[in-house]
Amino acid sequence: MGSWNAVYELLRRDENGNALRSETVVRDSIGTFVDAGAKLVALIGVKNLVVVDTPDALLIADRERAQQVSEVVKILEKRGREDLL
Repeated sequence: MGSWNAVYELLRRDENGNALRSETVVRDSIGTFVDAGAKLVALIGVKNLVVVDTPDALLIADRERAQQVSEVVKILEKRGREDLL
């Protein structure tokens, strides 16, 4: 998969530019991508975020900086957290 921003660009978005792949309650939020499986996500007053929940980690990032996930991977490698990679 490329970047989370690329995934966002491929998905259908609501009238405020939110791409929602999970049940989501949205209030005053724009340009946000949510993929949290079966978990309900509430967005209140946020802008241009990526919210991705997996069984072992939760990512919340500015959509324009989500490609920096590779930096987090490097930190986890240094910490010996191969279980999360």
